[in-house]
Amino acid sequence: MTEPIIDAWIQHPTGKFIGHDMFASLRRWMKLEVIPEEIPVELTLAALDAAGVHKALASAWWGPEGPLLSNDDVARTVSAHPDRFAGVGSVNLHRPMDAVRELRRCVNELGFVAVRQLPWLWGQRKVLFGSNFPMIQPAKCIAQLDSLGLPDETRRAFLYENAQRVFRLET
Repeated sequence: MTEPIIDAWIQHPTGKFIGHDMFASLRRWMKLEVIPEEIPVELTLAALDAAGVHKALASAWWGPEGPLLSNDDVARTVSAHPDRFAGVGSVNLHRPMDAVRELRRCVNELGFVAVRQLPWLWGQRKVLFGSNFPMIQPAKCIAQLDSLGLPDETRRAFLYENAQRVFRLET
């Protein structure tokens, strides 16, 4: 008998989600030239089936610009296949009291089991450059930096300003 597998972090994408600029490299890698408005849940189920995943935690995605995958999008996915998905909410950190209310709605009304936030989306003052040397050569990381398409302000924060501020370093 195969052991059950639970994937604790997936997104069932929408066209809005997969069409976001931050996923341009993913679309190129997937050779996705036309972004469909709706992506059938069967696509996600097939990917899970191919890996032997029995259940997945489908996550909403809320960043500083607003929701890319709303809690209601996730609720629709979960309700279509409750045997395969559990919902994970995401909330607007810029509005803490609204975030608490939305989190309560996610748990009490939508039946979600968790909340997830992506601190690196909240941007840019929380992420530091790190190469993981000797596993990855620093020069290889820096050579690929342009492919991220970071604005100049974010690039500076990522490469040195955040570490300089946090660790009180001089450059």
